[in-house]
Order: sequence, then C-alpha cells, then structure tokens
Amino acid sequence: MLLKKKQAVNIVGYMDDIDGVLRNLIKNEYFDLADANKELKERIKLHLDNVNASAINSQSSGYDLDDIKRKLDAIIKLFDLKNKEYKMSEDEEYEFKIEAEKINKIYDEVIEKHNALQKINNEYEDLKKLNDYLLNLKDTDKKLKELINMRYIKLKAGKLIKYNMDKIKKNYENIPAIVFKIYENKNEAFILVLVPDAMEIEVNRALNSLNFEEYKIDISCCNDESDYFNELNNKMESLKTKIESLDKELLNIKKNYTNDIMKYKTHLDLELYISRYKSNVAWISQFFFIAGYFPKKKREIIEKLLKPYSSRLIIDYCDLN
Repeated sequence: MLLKKKQAVNIVGYMDDIDGVLRNLIKNEYFDLADANKELKERIKLHLDNVNASAINSQSSGYDLDDIKRKLDAIIKLFDLKNKEYKMSEDEEYEFKIEAEKINKIYDEVIEKHNALQKINNEYEDLKKLNDYLLNLKDTDKKLKELINMRYIKLKAGKLIKYNMDKIKKNYENIPAIVFKIYENKNEAFILVLVPDAMEIEVNRALNSLNFEEYKIDISCCNDESDYFNELNNKMESLKTKIESLDKELLNIKKNYTNDIMKYKTHLDLELYISRYKSNVAWISQFFFIAGYFPKKKREIIEKLLKPYSSRLIIDYCDLN
C-alpha cells in the first residue's frame, strides 16, 4: 500500500490574526489541525510548566457566536429559507465581526416588524370575532339595539391573561360592569365590557389592576347600532392596511437580504467550526501557535492560504515521511 507523503507545519503569529489564519486553513480539505499544546511539548520541546500556554477562549473574537446563531436561525425560520444554500468559494475572504453587526441589525429590524405584525394580526382576528359575536347577538337578541343605543353606556373590548380572567369570574360582583366573554383559550380571554358612564373611572381602575389590554375603537360619534358596526369595520380595515404594509416591508427585506443571510449562515457555520478547534490552538502572551499536517504535494495550496498573513507569521515546514 502506497502511503501519501505528509508535511507538518508550525505557525506562530499575533493573536489579532488567529481567526483569519484558522479560517483559511480549516476551510481547506487538505489541512488537519493538531493539538498545539501537545506539539509544543513533543515537537518543539518547550517546558510548558513555566510558560503561560493554554487553549484560546472561543469568545476572544469579541462577539457571542451562540447569540449570533440564535438570531440568524430565527431570521431563516421567519423567512422560510432553510432550503436555500450559499456556495462559498475557495479564496473567499470576509470579516465576521462586521457580518455579526449586520446580522444584529437585520434581526432587530425583522423582529420589530414581525412582532408588530403579530400583534396587529391578533387584534384584527379578535375584532373579527367580536364583530361576528355581535352580529350573532343582533340576530338572536332584540335587546342589542337598545343596549348599544343606551346613552350612558360605553363599550370596551380587549384581552386579559387567563389568570386575571379567572379572578374576574371569582370577584365579578366587585366590578360595576357587564362582561361578555367572546372567547377564551389556555393563555388568555377576549372580552367585551359594558360600562355605565358614572362608573367608568372605577371600572377602568379595576381593569387596569388586571392588566386589561384594551383595543381602542372610537365610538364617540356613534349614534346607533349601525354606527357602532361601521366604526368596528373601519378599525378592522385600518388594521388590515397595516398588516398589508408590514407584510410588504418584510417581503422586501427577505428579497433584498436572502443572499446575504445565507452567506452569513455559511460563514457562521465556519466560525462555529473554527471555535471548536480553538481548543487545539495554544497562545503565549499576545502570540498564538498552530500545528497541523497536510499532503506534501499540497504545500503550494497551504502557502497560498497563509499568504495574506505571511508577513506577520513565522512558518516552519518539516517532512514526516
């Protein structure tokens, strides 16, 4: 059996260059990283008991890779990009610190718009349920018209968390208002509250103590039942317009940044890969030490990978077989 001839390489350089050097070496299929601390003992014969050599902290680059991954994964999930790919070229260079800042910026913008969209969507769906509820009530209860037309009654619609809804049920007699439950799930309840004008301050105080999230509907100009339904529909149309606008904004972000997002994902995967290998790199003061192996005939490729940093590196090649 013919064994491939291998060469070893020892590299000493400044800590400022560690990420770039490792990145160039590790993304190449021919380079195998060795345990530099072990190599320092066995190959260079240093007595490490008297030298401050240790593994490099994976967070030494100044950004939290796990946090960046969480944010990028969230963006990819929201935009449904999991099947998209980016092919990284052999000689591709990048500065991940700058890319991390861009990922943070995109994430903040996307999450802000996504959360706003979710909130408005929820409000729209709740008001739609309220509208359907009242229409059904209108068909079955002839007193609805009189109820809405009562001059000294105000209507409030909004949400309570499940725990506070349960408190209302237990202490209903302490709230001077009529409460209709539109729907309830395991987390929250959507309610309609009929409040006598004279008791509005007291009712507001009670509802605020329960963290009532009110959906504001302007009914100051409502004179009758049809006015109220018109105002409710106007509110829903306004929310629908906002939903369409936010959908469009998110679609534009996806369109403009999809390629960048997948490029950042490929680079991040490499950075995470590098961070796992940093335990095999030794450092002494402001210098790092890397040891590794590669097929002898691929030396020219390794030299090319190290060229951008060669003026700041000490590189020693030696044959193994």
